[in-house]
Amino acid sequence: MARPAPRQAPHGLPRRTRAGRIQLSNRVLKTGCSIEKLQHATAERLERAVAINLVIAWRIMLLTLLGRETPELPPGGVLRRL
Repeated sequence: MARPAPRQAPHGLPRRTRAGRIQLSNRVLKTGCSIEKLQHATAERLERAVAINLVIAWRIMLLTLLGRETPELPPGGVLRRL
């Protein structure tokens, strides 16, 4: 029996791939950034801290995905100053 083609997510990635990236993003936020441990006196400070951690998590996730897809890429190429 032939296997059906995976359904496409709205942005063109297969649904499994997209779900895996969402799980990776959540794992990076929880373990890499310890987002659940944030405690601030005001909602404004918490919002800023979450925003900064989202940027950090995005960079960690980018490095993880690049390392998997192109292991021959030198680390200096990704970590250089923008």
